[in-house]
Amino acid sequence: MIKKKPRTEIERVKALHALGILDTEPEDRFDRLTRLARQCLDAPIALIALVDEHRLWFKSCLGLDITETPRELSFCAHTLLKNEIFEVPDARIDHRFKQHPLVAGSSNIRFYAGAPLLTEDGLAIGTFCIMSREPKRLTPEQRKVLSDLSACAQDIVRLVARSLLICRNISEIKSAEAALDRQKHIAEIISRAQSQFILESNRSRAFDDLLSDILNLTDSEYGFIAEILHREDGSPYLKTRAITNIAWNDETRAFFEANAAQGMEFSNLKNLFGAVIVSEKPLIANDPEHDRRRGGLPPGHPPLNAFLGIPVHYDRKLVAMIGVANRPGGYESGWVKFLHPLLTTLGQLIEAARVKRLHDQNQAELTRLSRVASQTTNGVIITDTEGCVEWINEGFTRLSGYQLEEMLGRKPGDLLQGELTDPTAVAEIHRALIERQPFNVDVVNYHKSGQAYWVRIQCNPLYDKQGALQGFMAIESDISREKNDAERILISQRRLTAIIEGTHIGTWEWNVQTGQTVFNERWAEIVGYTLSELEPISIETWLKLTHPDDLQQSERLLQRHFAGELEFYDAQCRMRHKKGHWVWVHDRGRVVNRTNDGKPLMMYGTHADISEQKMSMQALNDSETRLRGLFELSPVGIALNDYATGRFVEVNNALLAPTGYSREEFLSLSYFEITPQEYEAKEKQQSESMKNTGRYGPYEKEYIKKNGDRYPVLLNGMVVEDLSGKKMIWSIIEDISERKRNDRMKNEFISTVSHELRTPLTAIAGSLGLLAGGALGELPGTVNEIVAIAYKNSRRLSLLINDLLDMEKLIAGKLNFDLRPQALMPLVEHALRDNQAYADQFGVTLRITQRDDALHVDVDAQRLQQIFDNLLSNAAKFSPKGGTVDIAVLSTGNLARIEVSDRGTGIPEAFRKHVFQKFAQADASDSRKKGGTGLGLAITKELVERMNGNIGYESEPDKATTFFITLPIVARDSSKITS
Repeated sequence: MIKKKPRTEIERVKALHALGILDTEPEDRFDRLTRLARQCLDAPIALIALVDEHRLWFKSCLGLDITETPRELSFCAHTLLKNEIFEVPDARIDHRFKQHPLVAGSSNIRFYAGAPLLTEDGLAIGTFCIMSREPKRLTPEQRKVLSDLSACAQDIVRLVARSLLICRNISEIKSAEAALDRQKHIAEIISRAQSQFILESNRSRAFDDLLSDILNLTDSEYGFIAEILHREDGSPYLKTRAITNIAWNDETRAFFEANAAQGMEFSNLKNLFGAVIVSEKPLIANDPEHDRRRGGLPPGHPPLNAFLGIPVHYDRKLVAMIGVANRPGGYESGWVKFLHPLLTTLGQLIEAARVKRLHDQNQAELTRLSRVASQTTNGVIITDTEGCVEWINEGFTRLSGYQLEEMLGRKPGDLLQGELTDPTAVAEIHRALIERQPFNVDVVNYHKSGQAYWVRIQCNPLYDKQGALQGFMAIESDISREKNDAERILISQRRLTAIIEGTHIGTWEWNVQTGQTVFNERWAEIVGYTLSELEPISIETWLKLTHPDDLQQSERLLQRHFAGELEFYDAQCRMRHKKGHWVWVHDRGRVVNRTNDGKPLMMYGTHADISEQKMSMQALNDSETRLRGLFELSPVGIALNDYATGRFVEVNNALLAPTGYSREEFLSLSYFEITPQEYEAKEKQQSESMKNTGRYGPYEKEYIKKNGDRYPVLLNGMVVEDLSGKKMIWSIIEDISERKRNDRMKNEFISTVSHELRTPLTAIAGSLGLLAGGALGELPGTVNEIVAIAYKNSRRLSLLINDLLDMEKLIAGKLNFDLRPQALMPLVEHALRDNQAYADQFGVTLRITQRDDALHVDVDAQRLQQIFDNLLSNAAKFSPKGGTVDIAVLSTGNLARIEVSDRGTGIPEAFRKHVFQKFAQADASDSRKKGGTGLGLAITKELVERMNGNIGYESEPDKATTFFITLPIVARDSSKITS
């Protein structure tokens, strides 16, 4: 169980939910990736998991019959913490997971590897992971494949997020625009009703027009506005101020004509109207026929399919109600909130009408109307004919901050207009005042405090009964919120445009019923066209360009989306490019509204070019196939080992074949377990080489077969790091059993030849020596030359046979060594004196350029002299005439180092790997200029290593070559030192 969470947990979860992918239907584009992972990575289980606050939910799950698991028990929670590939080779022995239900239960999960899925902000929202019921480790190539597949899934998730955002923004903008239109409509209705009520003597017209506006606004068939009055006993009843004529026969038509003007009264409260009055709460009945509050309808009454009743309050008292009926699809509670501004105005108008009924005197009526104007939420201002203020209401003071005393006799614009006020709007106001015309403008005013705000001014000229202009009356509505909403819509539109341009994505709009279609330029650009080239544009444009084989799948997904089975239409298809080739595109969209009978109407979506992604996935598959083929079909063994433990992670068949192990058995071993113990020292040397250089080998050793037998191998390898930075070792492991058998046969042949030749050759060389030395008298000139040549060649043949015998003894381990502590410098000086005569033949001088008389080494003096003889004779032989061979003796740490340097032609690059091999010569032709057996350096290397030393060389072409040997330094002990 893991309780630790990423430090960006809040932002991570918020980003995940914002994607809108959680708990959506399975999608084939994600399943394709998991299927590919199972094939390429040899894993029976592949998942794309999203991690929210409490759980692991699988967007794609192949190989397991589950859809989610608790987060605290998941492998993937660890991947989120690391933000890199997380691998569990064997969960059953891992203390973190051995009790996990998938491990301990019937699923028997043993192996897990997962790569994080990151948002564009680098937040890990989930993982792309694989599982197996067998323990294993991924190779570096497999880790790269997993990383690439994770990146593909990551790209798809990001593309889905962008598509969702675009669709959501389009839908929100459309909804906001519709809401803004409705808000404007309501504001206009309110202003018109207030203006009519104040200016016209026939107030009932204001109620009739208001009812008509409400019916249009709510798409209702009929309705009423009624005042709530009380009888002497306190019982309430309804009196209509406006009602739709729904008379259905002569009797009801006569009743309507007789009573509609003065208002119809309804006293029966045992019905839906009464429920509103009694509860003083809105009532929605979308199935009135079965509503227990229904009181029944008179015979012949038009059907009542849906009803919305809303109480109207003024000064916290119930003063009226609105009733509307038969909106297609019924009513929702949102309508009550939407109509609230109208309810406030209606309450004010009802109260004003009530005041008018109580007072008939003209002066009293003016006072009461002023009171209503004062209490209205909008500002009311009355000016003289010159536009100077005569009166303002309290609503105006609330809007502007100015009292009547501050405004009286002044023109409103002098105090209210400022820097942000549109000069065009001001000019429109001045023109209308001069021409004595009504006007309706939106303008920025400034509050007394300096704060700017938007108002909509509805102004009408005031005339007396003779038609003379008395002044102007303006109603000002605060529309700051409306303007702010419009600004937010504009910002959203700009943001949407920026997202579309930034993601380089195509967009489309489609009227499903008419086929009318709108594409942006990027849509056309993806297939190589401009929009003008595709005109006339309709849904047929898309159908003509789409690959015929993809149309059926696309149509199937579209119909499922129309039916509500899929939240989004989401399809990948090929489209014909203008140049003739096919382009892969990803189409994603959804229906945002429907017709009254439920058919899909408008659909919006995105259109993305995914050709590169498709090619990348294909290239990934091809690369994996090629690499896997090379790995499996290689005739030479290949292995991947864990650097820290030596355990085999991956092996090919060529390596397994000679071992006798099964793959599962071999992968449970480390290279230490199949290496004989006597190679421990050499293994340490190779490990040191890997540590210092990143490579090791070539290196010969033996492997132990399953049956206990051994076989020789030649190893070369290098250190690599996987994606998580973990060190691994790639090795080429060649079975050299056949080569060793051939070498053994060759050595046996050489040994036989050497022994059989040595005895007769000794007699021949001795006899020729006596003849050449004159033991039998002076020989004729020509005979003497022939004998001298024969004697010289017999000596060369003797040296070759001695070298062969030495090599044979070294290989067989029969060459004895008398190791004793020795002073090093006397041995070097002795070798220099012994070899100077040989160097003189080439005109070369041997000299000591650096010495250290304190050095002592544990060596066989005779064998060390043999080493020096080989190195010095080679250096002299390959030096230019008149040149020098330099000998340097120095110490490096606990080692003595002897260097022999010449200034010859250097060692050819192609020959360097053969320098210490038997019979190896840089010039192997029959006509080579330098003699030699090709065994000297091979013998020298064996002799040095038998005395616990090392030999190497450094060479620059055409400049110099330095051979060096290193020997362990021993402490000086005069009782043991041989000088």
